[in-house]
Amino acid sequence: MSFKASRGWISNVQFLSCADSDTHAATSEHTYFLSSSNDGKVILWDANKELEGSGTAYQVYVQDDIHTGGIFSMHELLGTVATASKDASVSISTITPDGAIKLKVRYQDIHDGVVKSVSLKSDCDAKVFCSAGNDGFIRVTDTRANLHSSSLSIENMHENYCINSVKWQPANEYMLMSTSFGRNIVINDTRNPTVPYLLLDEHLPVSCTKVKSIYHPTFYDSGKYIVTTGEQSTCLTTYEASSGKVVCREDIGIRCNSITVHEVFTQQPILAASHGADIELMKLTDRFSPRDI
Repeated sequence: MSFKASRGWISNVQFLSCADSDTHAATSEHTYFLSSSNDGKVILWDANKELEGSGTAYQVYVQDDIHTGGIFSMHELLGTVATASKDASVSISTITPDGAIKLKVRYQDIHDGVVKSVSLKSDCDAKVFCSAGNDGFIRVTDTRANLHSSSLSIENMHENYCINSVKWQPANEYMLMSTSFGRNIVINDTRNPTVPYLLLDEHLPVSCTKVKSIYHPTFYDSGKYIVTTGEQSTCLTTYEASSGKVVCREDIGIRCNSITVHEVFTQQPILAASHGADIELMKLTDRFSPRDI
Protein backbone atom coordinates (compact mmCIF):
# COMPACT_ATOMS: atom_id res chain seq x y z
CA MET A 1 0.00 0.00 0.00
CA SER A 2 1.28 3.45 -0.93
CA PHE A 3 -0.57 6.77 -0.58
CA LYS A 4 -0.18 10.50 0.01
CA ALA A 5 -0.86 11.07 3.70
CA SER A 6 -0.21 14.77 4.30
CA ARG A 7 0.16 18.19 2.74
CA GLY A 8 3.51 18.43 4.54
CA TRP A 9 6.34 15.89 4.83
CA ILE A 10 5.79 12.87 7.07
CA SER A 11 8.16 12.85 10.05
CA ASN A 12 7.29 9.41 11.49
CA VAL A 13 5.00 6.48 10.81
CA GLN A 14 4.49 3.64 13.31
CA PHE A 15 2.14 0.71 13.86
CA LEU A 16 0.55 0.70 17.31
CA SER A 17 2.52 -1.26 19.84
CA CYS A 18 0.20 -3.58 21.76
CA ALA A 19 -2.51 -6.13 20.94
CA ASP A 20 -5.31 -4.44 22.88
CA SER A 21 -8.43 -3.41 20.99
CA ASP A 22 -9.29 -0.97 23.82
CA THR A 23 -6.35 1.17 22.73
CA HIS A 24 -6.86 0.66 18.98
CA ALA A 25 -3.76 -1.48 18.58
CA ALA A 26 -3.34 -4.01 15.78
CA THR A 27 -5.60 -7.05 15.62
CA SER A 28 -6.26 -9.64 12.92
CA GLU A 29 -9.15 -7.47 11.65
CA HIS A 30 -7.50 -4.07 12.07
CA THR A 31 -3.99 -2.84 11.46
CA TYR A 32 -3.75 0.57 13.08
CA PHE A 33 -0.82 2.91 12.62
CA LEU A 34 0.05 6.52 13.41
CA SER A 35 1.70 9.22 11.35
CA SER A 36 3.07 12.62 12.33
CA SER A 37 3.87 15.43 9.94
CA ASN A 38 5.27 18.90 9.41
CA ASP A 39 1.75 20.37 9.32
CA GLY A 40 1.39 19.63 13.04
CA LYS A 41 -0.96 16.66 12.71
CA VAL A 42 -0.93 13.21 14.29
CA ILE A 43 -3.26 10.82 12.44
CA LEU A 44 -4.49 7.36 13.45
CA TRP A 45 -5.04 5.14 10.40
CA ASP A 46 -6.48 1.67 9.75
CA ALA A 47 -4.45 -0.07 7.02
CA ASN A 48 -7.14 -2.75 6.58
CA LYS A 49 -9.68 -0.16 5.40
CA GLU A 50 -9.56 2.12 2.39
CA LEU A 51 -11.11 5.56 2.03
CA GLU A 52 -13.83 5.01 -0.57
CA GLY A 53 -11.67 2.74 -2.71
CA SER A 54 -9.04 5.44 -3.19
CA GLY A 55 -6.08 3.30 -2.11
CA THR A 56 -5.65 5.57 0.90
CA ALA A 57 -5.83 4.02 4.38
CA TYR A 58 -8.88 5.00 6.43
CA GLN A 59 -8.42 7.89 8.88
CA VAL A 60 -9.69 6.93 12.33
CA TYR A 61 -8.75 10.21 14.05
CA VAL A 62 -6.90 13.44 13.25
CA GLN A 63 -5.28 15.49 16.04
CA ASP A 64 -3.98 18.92 15.02
CA ASP A 65 -3.63 20.95 18.23
CA ILE A 66 -0.92 19.11 20.21
CA HIS A 67 1.74 21.60 19.10
CA THR A 68 1.90 25.12 17.69
CA GLY A 69 4.55 24.10 15.15
CA GLY A 70 5.36 21.19 12.88
CA ILE A 71 6.02 17.78 14.42
CA PHE A 72 9.51 16.41 13.85
CA SER A 73 9.08 13.11 15.69
CA MET A 74 6.46 10.78 17.16
CA HIS A 75 6.62 7.56 19.19
CA GLU A 76 3.75 5.47 20.56
CA LEU A 77 4.03 2.90 23.36
CA LEU A 78 1.20 1.19 25.26
CA GLY A 79 -1.31 3.79 24.11
CA THR A 80 0.92 6.74 25.10
CA VAL A 81 2.02 9.02 22.24
CA ALA A 82 5.09 11.27 22.58
CA THR A 83 5.70 14.02 20.03
CA ALA A 84 8.58 16.47 19.49
CA SER A 85 8.09 19.75 17.68
CA LYS A 86 9.47 22.87 16.06
CA ASP A 87 7.79 24.79 18.90
CA ALA A 88 10.63 23.55 21.21
CA SER A 89 8.35 21.27 23.23
CA VAL A 90 7.69 17.59 23.86
CA SER A 91 4.06 16.55 24.33
CA ILE A 92 2.61 13.40 25.88
CA SER A 93 -0.83 12.28 24.70
CA THR A 94 -2.98 9.17 25.08
CA ILE A 95 -5.11 7.15 22.67
CA THR A 96 -8.61 6.70 24.09
CA PRO A 97 -10.78 3.59 23.56
CA ASP A 98 -12.71 5.36 20.77
CA GLY A 99 -9.47 6.18 18.92
CA ALA A 100 -9.14 9.84 19.91
CA ILE A 101 -5.68 11.27 20.65
CA LYS A 102 -5.84 13.46 23.76
CA LEU A 103 -3.06 15.74 25.04
CA LYS A 104 -2.01 15.05 28.66
CA VAL A 105 0.99 17.32 29.25
CA ARG A 106 3.45 19.49 27.34
CA TYR A 107 7.12 19.90 28.32
CA GLN A 108 8.40 23.28 27.19
CA ASP A 109 11.64 23.71 29.14
CA ILE A 110 13.66 20.57 28.40
CA HIS A 111 15.48 21.87 25.32
CA ASP A 112 16.74 25.21 24.05
CA GLY A 113 15.31 25.28 20.55
CA VAL A 114 13.66 22.88 18.14
CA VAL A 115 13.14 19.32 19.42
CA LYS A 116 13.87 16.87 16.62
CA SER A 117 13.18 13.47 18.22
CA VAL A 118 11.54 11.68 21.15
CA SER A 119 11.39 8.03 22.28
CA LEU A 120 9.46 6.35 25.12
CA LYS A 121 11.23 3.78 27.31
CA SER A 122 9.64 0.33 27.18
CA ASP A 123 10.59 -0.99 30.63
CA CYS A 124 8.94 1.92 32.49
CA ASP A 125 5.39 1.66 31.09
CA ALA A 126 6.06 4.70 28.89
CA LYS A 127 6.70 6.92 31.93
CA VAL A 128 10.27 7.82 30.85
CA PHE A 129 11.31 9.35 27.52
CA CYS A 130 14.47 10.58 25.85
CA SER A 131 14.51 13.57 23.52
CA ALA A 132 17.03 15.49 21.41
CA GLY A 133 17.26 18.41 19.06
CA ASN A 134 19.07 21.49 17.85
CA ASP A 135 20.76 22.21 21.19
CA GLY A 136 22.85 19.04 20.76
CA PHE A 137 21.72 17.43 24.02
CA ILE A 138 20.04 14.08 24.60
CA ARG A 139 17.76 14.51 27.61
CA VAL A 140 16.19 11.69 29.63
CA THR A 141 12.99 12.75 31.43
CA ASP A 142 10.82 10.89 33.95
CA THR A 143 7.21 12.06 33.62
CA ARG A 144 6.61 11.17 37.27
CA ALA A 145 9.11 13.83 38.36
CA ASN A 146 9.38 17.62 38.02
CA LEU A 147 7.95 18.89 34.73
CA HIS A 148 10.85 21.27 34.16
CA SER A 149 13.84 18.96 34.65
CA SER A 150 15.55 15.98 33.04
CA SER A 151 17.23 13.22 35.00
CA LEU A 152 20.16 12.74 32.57
CA SER A 153 21.83 14.81 29.86
CA ILE A 154 24.25 13.49 27.23
CA GLU A 155 26.22 15.95 25.12
CA ASN A 156 28.96 16.17 22.48
CA MET A 157 28.22 12.79 20.91
CA HIS A 158 27.83 14.17 17.37
CA GLU A 159 30.73 16.58 16.74
CA ASN A 160 28.61 19.64 17.65
CA TYR A 161 25.91 18.79 15.12
CA CYS A 162 22.27 19.06 16.18
CA ILE A 163 20.72 15.67 16.93
CA ASN A 164 18.00 14.55 14.54
CA SER A 165 16.93 11.16 15.92
CA VAL A 166 17.11 9.30 19.25
CA LYS A 167 15.63 5.95 20.30
CA TRP A 168 15.77 3.55 23.23
CA GLN A 169 16.80 -0.01 22.45
CA PRO A 170 13.74 -2.18 23.30
CA ALA A 171 15.66 -5.07 24.89
CA ASN A 172 18.24 -3.03 26.82
CA GLU A 173 17.12 -0.32 29.22
CA TYR A 174 20.53 1.40 29.15
CA MET A 175 21.13 1.71 25.39
CA LEU A 176 20.25 4.76 23.26
CA MET A 177 20.67 5.20 19.50
CA SER A 178 21.01 8.66 17.94
CA THR A 179 21.82 10.32 14.60
CA SER A 180 22.75 13.79 13.40
CA PHE A 181 24.05 15.41 10.22
CA GLY A 182 27.38 13.69 10.92
CA ARG A 183 28.33 10.28 9.53
CA ASN A 184 27.71 8.12 12.57
CA ILE A 185 24.79 6.37 14.14
CA VAL A 186 25.85 6.58 17.79
CA ILE A 187 24.95 3.94 20.38
CA ASN A 188 25.28 5.16 23.97
CA ASP A 189 25.22 3.26 27.26
CA THR A 190 23.55 5.58 29.80
CA ARG A 191 25.69 4.01 32.57
CA ASN A 192 28.74 5.53 30.85
CA PRO A 193 27.30 8.38 28.80
CA THR A 194 30.53 10.25 28.07
CA VAL A 195 31.91 7.63 25.63
CA PRO A 196 30.01 6.10 22.67
CA TYR A 197 29.41 2.36 22.94
CA LEU A 198 29.30 1.90 19.13
CA LEU A 199 29.75 4.11 16.07
CA LEU A 200 28.07 2.89 12.86
CA ASP A 201 28.70 4.43 9.43
CA GLU A 202 28.66 1.63 6.84
CA HIS A 203 25.17 2.66 5.69
CA LEU A 204 26.82 5.70 4.05
CA PRO A 205 29.24 5.86 1.12
CA VAL A 206 32.83 6.69 2.07
CA SER A 207 32.60 9.93 0.10
CA CYS A 208 29.74 11.21 2.32
CA THR A 209 31.26 13.38 5.04
CA LYS A 210 28.06 15.16 6.05
CA VAL A 211 24.45 13.95 5.92
CA LYS A 212 22.06 16.46 4.37
CA SER A 213 18.73 14.87 5.31
CA ILE A 214 17.07 13.79 8.55
CA TYR A 215 16.64 10.03 8.89
CA HIS A 216 15.41 7.75 11.66
CA PRO A 217 16.98 4.28 12.07
CA THR A 218 14.85 1.71 13.88
CA PHE A 219 15.35 -1.37 16.01
CA TYR A 220 14.08 -4.71 14.72
CA ASP A 221 13.49 -8.16 16.24
CA SER A 222 13.20 -6.90 19.85
CA GLY A 223 16.32 -4.78 19.50
CA LYS A 224 18.55 -7.48 18.03
CA TYR A 225 19.05 -5.53 14.80
CA ILE A 226 19.24 -1.90 13.67
CA VAL A 227 17.72 -1.10 10.28
CA THR A 228 18.54 2.21 8.62
CA THR A 229 18.32 4.13 5.39
CA GLY A 230 21.28 5.93 3.84
CA GLU A 231 21.98 9.36 2.38
CA GLN A 232 20.11 9.72 -0.95
CA SER A 233 19.87 5.93 -1.12
CA THR A 234 17.12 3.38 -1.77
CA CYS A 235 18.93 0.75 0.29
CA LEU A 236 18.26 -0.46 3.81
CA THR A 237 21.29 -1.51 5.84
CA THR A 238 20.84 -3.92 8.77
CA TYR A 239 23.34 -3.95 11.63
CA GLU A 240 23.65 -6.43 14.47
CA ALA A 241 22.95 -4.16 17.47
CA SER A 242 25.35 -5.87 19.87
CA SER A 243 28.41 -5.77 17.61
CA GLY A 244 27.71 -3.18 14.91
CA LYS A 245 28.36 -5.77 12.18
CA VAL A 246 26.49 -5.30 8.89
CA VAL A 247 24.36 -8.40 8.30
CA CYS A 248 22.30 -7.31 5.29
CA ARG A 249 21.89 -4.56 2.70
CA GLU A 250 18.80 -4.55 0.47
CA ASP A 251 17.40 -2.16 -2.14
CA ILE A 252 13.71 -1.33 -1.47
CA GLY A 253 13.32 0.93 -4.48
CA ILE A 254 12.40 4.15 -2.62
CA ARG A 255 14.24 6.79 -0.64
CA CYS A 256 12.75 7.18 2.82
CA ASN A 257 13.56 9.08 6.00
CA SER A 258 11.53 7.23 8.64
CA ILE A 259 11.07 3.48 9.04
CA THR A 260 9.52 1.16 11.63
CA VAL A 261 8.98 -2.61 11.60
CA HIS A 262 5.73 -4.17 12.82
CA GLU A 263 6.05 -7.81 13.90
CA VAL A 264 2.59 -8.66 15.33
CA PHE A 265 -0.41 -10.37 13.69
CA THR A 266 1.30 -10.89 10.36
CA GLN A 267 2.90 -13.90 8.73
CA GLN A 268 5.69 -11.56 7.72
CA PRO A 269 6.84 -8.37 9.44
CA ILE A 270 5.60 -5.13 7.87
CA LEU A 271 7.91 -2.22 7.15
CA ALA A 272 6.28 1.21 7.43
CA ALA A 273 8.31 3.85 5.59
CA SER A 274 7.72 7.53 4.87
CA HIS A 275 9.24 9.66 2.15
CA GLY A 276 8.07 13.22 1.65
CA ALA A 277 4.29 13.30 2.11
CA ASP A 278 3.87 9.61 1.17
CA ILE A 279 3.58 6.45 3.27
CA GLU A 280 4.67 3.00 2.04
CA LEU A 281 3.68 -0.27 3.73
CA MET A 282 5.74 -3.32 2.69
CA LYS A 283 6.14 -6.91 3.81
CA LEU A 284 9.61 -8.04 4.84
CA THR A 285 10.94 -11.40 3.73
CA ASP A 286 13.26 -13.50 5.88
CA ARG A 287 16.20 -11.72 4.21
CA PHE A 288 14.80 -8.26 5.13
CA SER A 289 13.89 -7.69 1.48
CA PRO A 290 10.55 -5.85 1.25
CA ARG A 291 7.81 -6.52 -1.26
CA ASP A 292 4.73 -4.31 -1.66
CA ILE A 293 1.60 -5.48 0.20
